[in-house]
Amino acid sequence: RSKTWRFVKISSSNFLTITILSLCILRIRESKTEEHYSLTQEPGSVYIGHVTPTSGSSEDIVTFIIYYLSGRGISLEKLVVIGCDGTAVNTGWKNGLIRRIEIHLEKPLQWAVCLLHFNKLPFRHLFQYLDGKSLRGPIGGKLSGGEKRPVIGFKSIDC
Repeated sequence: RSKTWRFVKISSSNFLTITILSLCILRIRESKTEEHYSLTQEPGSVYIGHVTPTSGSSEDIVTFIIYYLSGRGISLEKLVVIGCDGTAVNTGWKNGLIRRIEIHLEKPLQWAVCLLHFNKLPFRHLFQYLDGKSLRGPIGGKLSGGEKRPVIGFKSIDC
């Protein structure tokens, strides 16, 4: 069995954070992927609950989130900022999760898209151009067996 987690946060000025977890469960002859969306309140990361939509489409995700929150009397009317990673399901300009929430609320929101994911794409393309997609090129080949190498102590640098 292996588990893969993907974390995404959707934040509001009303201290609502939605963390999206993509859980991939692998079994010997079967593979099942589920999307789990954990809802927390900020500050303090207070757990509100979670939803598991039937699919990973932005329509299902938004429907499940809004249904869950409205069922608990939590309104998104004061939502001002929404944050997430840069995947198309979240940031699509017509059908992304953020855009669908904007349409539901009938107002624009401030988008806070994670730049770590944004910056990863150009680096990945450069790396694949230089080394190939297999990770066995001149750069990636040097990384094999890295998990067996000793951990080296270091001094942290205060910035």
